[in-house]
This record gives sequence, structure tokens and C-alpha cells, in this order.
Amino acid sequence: MGNPVEHWLRRLSYPALQEIKKAMEEGNIDMLQSVEGRMQELEQQHNLFCSNCFGKINMDSTTTFTLVFGLSRARKKATFCALDCLTYFLENLKALKEDIEESIK
Repeated sequence: MGNPVEHWLRRLSYPALQEIKKAMEEGNIDMLQSVEGRMQELEQQHNLFCSNCFGKINMDSTTTFTLVFGLSRARKKATFCALDCLTYFLENLKALKEDIEESIK
């Protein structure tokens, strides 16, 4: 897939690239805050549905779970509506890992 930033940059116009370059040179904190804000919006969208059963997540509930996993540079986040969905996910993840290890041998 390549570098997603390069892919994104190739789609921008020259004037847009100039604005981004200028903001970076000036240490524009607004750009950083904009990126962080958009990331937070996407994370909230991700948390709307259970990663296992796709049921709607009640953000006020104390029985929801969020699992953060993966390499430190490429973290993944999964939200679950209940403990049984989290357990099912982890059991399938463990089985997948065992299958991969078996196929390597």
C-alpha cells in the first residue's frame, strides 16, 4: 500500500501543499490540533459499534470494553458491548495465532 501520507500528499494541489509547508515551517499548532481533533472524531466513530456483534455501543454503560493491541507503531482499537463479545474475540484471535504458528512449522 505504500506510505499513506505520500498517497494523500499526491492528491493535494500545489497551493494546498504551499499552505501546509508554511504551517509546518511556522510550527503551526492549529494544524496539529486539527489533526488530533480529526483523529479523535474517527476514534469516537469507531466506538459506536461492537467490533464483534456490531451492536450499538452505549457510551454511558459500565459494561463496555475497549481493547488496544498491536505493535506500538500500528496500534489497533476494538470496542465491545459486553464481556462475552470481548471473550469471543480473544478466543478467535488466539485460534488464529495458533493456526498461523501451525502453518509456519
